[in-house]
Amino acid sequence: MTLRRTLAALLVALPLSSFVAGCKGKDGDTTDQQALERQQTQRDLDLALQPDSTQQPKLQDVPLTVPPSQQPTPSAQPAPQAPPA
Repeated sequence: MTLRRTLAALLVALPLSSFVAGCKGKDGDTTDQQALERQQTQRDLDLALQPDSTQQPKLQDVPLTVPPSQQPTPSAQPAPQAPPA
């Protein structure tokens, strides 16, 4: 009977002690973690607010206007339509 009580007490005490040990000292880590997250957020914001450093390329392979000699001539009359069947 004493052995059962001892085993029952160990089965309850071991997980409980692991829980307490796992949660202990977490307050100091949270402030460090919060400071790191704040620093990372500030770095991301600084990077996002900087203007683009790359220059826009000038597209020279496409003409801006169509030369007058290549403009299509509009047809004076519309195309004839087939009579309804």
